[in-house]
Amino acid sequence: MFDYWHFVPAWLDGGEVLAVYRSPTDPRPTYFVELTHAGGQITGIRDFHFVPYVAAEASITPSHTNKEGGGGN
Repeated sequence: MFDYWHFVPAWLDGGEVLAVYRSPTDPRPTYFVELTHAGGQITGIRDFHFVPYVAAEASITPSHTNKEGGGGN
């Protein structure tokens, strides 16, 4: 059912997100998920699945291409 999801750690505006691709070969993510954490616990999840236009306009950089972070702006 969900075999099309491919999650990749990424940067967006200096913050960490999970970029979600339909296929590992897609050039851009379909959407992203923001996770907030404190004290080793996840404290918030913002899932942008139903607003893909946000990802289309965002500058999302996979973490393996920008190891220092800082978002691809």
